[in-house]
Amino acid sequence: MRLLQCGKLALAGGLLIALAVGATPALGAPAGQDNLLANPDFEGSFGGEEYTSVPEGWSPWWQEDATFSRPNFNPSEGVPERLKSGLRAASYWIQYRRYNAGLFQRVGATPGARYRFTIWGHSLTRPSGNVQMQIGIDPNGGGDPFSSSIVWSGVLVPMGTYQQFTVEATAAGNEITVYLRAAPDYPVEQSETYWDTASLTVVGQAAPTNTPPAGGSSGGTSGGSSGVPAGSIQPATPLPDGSVVHVVQPGETLIGIAVTYNVTLEQLRQLNNLQTDMVFVGQRLLISEPLPPTPTTPPPTPTTAPEVAEAATQQAALQVTNGTICIMSYSDLNANGIREPEEPKQAGITFLVNDSTGTVGTYTTNGLDEPYCFTELASGNYTVSWTADGFTPTTEQTWVANVSQGSTVSREFGVAGGEATEGESGQGGGGLSPLLTALIGALGVILLLVGLGAAGYFLLLRRAQV
Repeated sequence: MRLLQCGKLALAGGLLIALAVGATPALGAPAGQDNLLANPDFEGSFGGEEYTSVPEGWSPWWQEDATFSRPNFNPSEGVPERLKSGLRAASYWIQYRRYNAGLFQRVGATPGARYRFTIWGHSLTRPSGNVQMQIGIDPNGGGDPFSSSIVWSGVLVPMGTYQQFTVEATAAGNEITVYLRAAPDYPVEQSETYWDTASLTVVGQAAPTNTPPAGGSSGGTSGGSSGVPAGSIQPATPLPDGSVVHVVQPGETLIGIAVTYNVTLEQLRQLNNLQTDMVFVGQRLLISEPLPPTPTTPPPTPTTAPEVAEAATQQAALQVTNGTICIMSYSDLNANGIREPEEPKQAGITFLVNDSTGTVGTYTTNGLDEPYCFTELASGNYTVSWTADGFTPTTEQTWVANVSQGSTVSREFGVAGGEATEGESGQGGGGLSPLLTALIGALGVILLLVGLGAAGYFLLLRRAQV
């Protein structure tokens, strides 16, 4: 009996030792490898109002204006190709419109610590199109997805297959905020975005920086919290008219661009009619307007009339600064925001072109002579919009066109409602011709008279029998 009891004690001791040994690696794991996000794999519960069902621990955001609309948020379940791991993924989608939207989560942080945020994502569109996706970290822990302090990753377009996104930033306070963002290039029948398997970890401490003298610059980064290293944004070469146009590259932010060109954020917003500080890869930003044209014609000689010299100077200036905007409208029969070969031009749409001083031109479409072009426009930004009764837009109704020397920019505007043109009505539309309509009417009258005659005959015949 004592031997049996000793055996039991030995077995119990062995189990305790095994448990202790097994627990040692977990206790010794470095804190920097811990995932700091709540519900990082989206396997937890989803909650919220109808069409805004988001994963626990995360909050939705979206831009809502004339260009973008609120998408529908909901979990993705039961479709393996929509999942990176587990049983659920976060997703949002929209039909026949565009979204600029995503999710965010605020996390406690240590000031000066370096954080790395990673996640897998992909998108789908029907019919095929592009969805620009990126992630970001706000080092200040803010809740504004349009804040200039957010450090954004480069833009990826992972259509139909998951790709991993990564971005790093140094915490400026006791909290940081991670952001997810996706935006289709244009409206299609349906656009969908999926996110799965996220991670936020500490990867080290920020390198110490020397305190800059009062009124000076440390030279370490451009624009404080812009997250763009000094010199990493390549300035654009001025155009012949003296204007400067910057094409946004992956990883660039509005504040970083402002610092590169030594202009203020407010100047960039006003020059480009920006409603937010969000910029997109490939977007053209006007940095400075064209310089006033300088006369290139030599002073008139005594044999040249002053009026002729002045006209020559004006013509030379016009040749330096002119540009063209071409527009047209079409009947968007399937309301998908894309002009199909069978969709005709649309008459009755009045276009207005405005610059910073007011309206510079108007035109009403007739459905035949379009595209219509506004010519001899000075370099700069123009707002093109349209108005018409009984029509609704299927594409953007307002467009900001950037015109530079000798350039031609164009846009097609889709509308729904009203009457179509280009042979959509009349005999070509399958209706009855006037001659056929008259023959049918005459036949109806003849049948009516025959019926009345037969009724009268049978009535007389019955009276005769009585």
